[in-house]
Amino acid sequence: MFRGLVALALFALVAACGPTCGASSTVGQASIHLVFTGPAPGTLTSGGVDCHVFGGKQFNASITGKIEGKDVLFNVQVYSTYKGPATYRIGTTLDGEANLRLQIGDWVGSSPSNAGQLIITDDRSGVVDANLGNFEHVTGNFRCAEVKRT
Repeated sequence: MFRGLVALALFALVAACGPTCGASSTVGQASIHLVFTGPAPGTLTSGGVDCHVFGGKQFNASITGKIEGKDVLFNVQVYSTYKGPATYRIGTTLDGEANLRLQIGDWVGSSPSNAGQLIITDDRSGVVDANLGNFEHVTGNFRCAEVKRT
C-alpha cells in the first residue's frame, strides 16, 4: 500500500511538472556582452536591458550594470527610421540612423558622426561596433528580455 502511494505521488509530481521540468530556456532572458575600450574601459556582462519600440518607428535599449563598481548606463536608440531587423548607421542625433550614449561613473560620451554600425538581428537582439567619442569604443551584443511596444 505504501509503495502504491509513493508511486502515485511521484506520478502526480511528474505530471504537474509537465515538459518544462529540468529544461532551461533563454527565451525571455536578457543578455549583455559589451566591451568598452578607451578612457572608460571594461566589460559589461550582466545587468538590465530595457527595450521599447515607440509607434513602430523608434527603438530604444537602455542597458544598465556595473563595471568595477561604477554604474553603467548605455543607451542605444534608432530614430524614426527603425524597421526591425536591419543594419543602422550610428552617428550623432543629427546625422545618424542610430545614436549611442554611454555613462560609466563620471565619464560620459556619445557617438560622433560616422561612428559605426548597429545590427538589429531579430527585433530583440543587437550587435554594435562603434566609437563613442574621446577615443572610447564599444563592441559586443545585447539581447532584450522583452520589447515593450507603445
